[in-house]
Amino acid sequence: MKQMIHEGKTPNDPEVQKHTEAMLSFMRPKVEPLLDDEAKKQLMDNKGSFEEPNPYLFPSAFNKKEEKFMERVMDELIRCKINFNRTNSRKL
Repeated sequence: MKQMIHEGKTPNDPEVQKHTEAMLSFMRPKVEPLLDDEAKKQLMDNKGSFEEPNPYLFPSAFNKKEEKFMERVMDELIRCKINFNRTNSRKL
């Protein structure tokens, strides 16, 4: 992901989106079992995200600029998923 950021790719670039989905698919089964009850409650209360992420639970390999890029990537991924679901539900 860092390479794509430094290459100047945009958050909605198909390669960035594909890589992000792969990262999330890989991380989810590894991270979820490690979440304690407090972290799980926080996720449930905030609709699947942390209001203020615990830096010890989720250390970041990204600098602040890269973190902002990742936020935009996640927003774009969510937007695409919502639009995809809306389009498919209309076809039914």
